[in-house]
Amino acid sequence: MSELFEPLESAIRDQLIPALVGQEVNEAERQILALPLWHGRLGLTDPRETAKTEEYKHSTQITDKLTTKIYTQKLDLDYNPSDQLYTTHTKNRIRQKKNAKCQSSHDELLKELTPESQQLIKGAMGKGASSWLSGLPIKANGYVLKKQEFTDAVCMRYGWKIKGIPTHCACGVTNSVDHSIICKLGGYTSMRHNSVTDFEAQNARGLYGCSDPTHASANQRK
Repeated sequence: MSELFEPLESAIRDQLIPALVGQEVNEAERQILALPLWHGRLGLTDPRETAKTEEYKHSTQITDKLTTKIYTQKLDLDYNPSDQLYTTHTKNRIRQKKNAKCQSSHDELLKELTPESQQLIKGAMGKGASSWLSGLPIKANGYVLKKQEFTDAVCMRYGWKIKGIPTHCACGVTNSVDHSIICKLGGYTSMRHNSVTDFEAQNARGLYGCSDPTHASANQRK
């Protein structure tokens, strides 16, 4: 029944993904984004592929014990630990099988990328590198990104060109994401330094209960 999911996949590929990343993606990039977060991707699965795989078979295996009881009308009134243990073991086995398949697909797709893209993907696979994509967007904790911030972060994650940035820096050099981070004329170096000092000062105020960040920092050093 994979052909029935073609309209849904078209909407994901042609509408959802461009709205998220700010650009259209080709078929290879679409398959890359379909892999899970722990493989450095976005987890936007292709419904056509999941329909082709053994999802139905997996579902029948997990519910095998319950299905048998319904067919035979031998429903146990008491809790049966062995049935729950069977279901748990079946889920774990299926999860391991899926992970192995995802790893195989990841290795094949990784070979088609440039060395720079491969390095970015490996960095995105690091521990905690994808937590900003899976965390709850709690505004009170500052976990909410604006649309442009999210799009730029995804583009930086995969080395895609960010729209709207100047072609040349004020210092006269061709502009890029890497250059904008290290160029002292652009101001990002000072912004990163100030953000760290402001964070430390705020923590010192709460820790020592004083309004003067200089006094708090002196006490903290002591």
